[in-house]
Amino acid sequence: MSGRPLTHGIDDIDLIYLDPDTSWSAEDQVIKSVEASLRCAGAPLNQIPLQIRNQARVPRWYEQKFGFRLPPVREAQPSVVRCPSRSTALAVTLTQTGSLALYAPFGVRDALTLRVRPNPRLPLRHVYEQKVARWQLLWPELRVEPWPNQGS
Repeated sequence: MSGRPLTHGIDDIDLIYLDPDTSWSAEDQVIKSVEASLRCAGAPLNQIPLQIRNQARVPRWYEQKFGFRLPPVREAQPSVVRCPSRSTALAVTLTQTGSLALYAPFGVRDALTLRVRPNPRLPLRHVYEQKVARWQLLWPELRVEPWPNQGS
């Protein structure tokens, strides 16, 4: 939409999954397995790094990193609502039939119209503002809404 290369400004791609085993060794095993699979498939791993995270494990370290507690999730998809902006709360899932399905709890209109809105469900104003500052440098045509003043 911006006329820039598809990977312009993309720091990483989040690959999320859910596993009741919340140990670091189990997550590390998944990371290594995915990376090995991508190498075998000839995927260019060095273009965009993957951030592979077990969503069942995230609440274990989240409070220490961000200062508040996240409730556990029973499925990986609902964790998408924890994105700092509603515009980036998008996920693609592989269905049981092997097709791809879009999961967009806030819809796709903002993303398609280059509008960035905060997600106050995740009370991390500073994270939203840091991301927005970077995004505006990369995509000056973005229409960015500020964080709401109430409760900030």
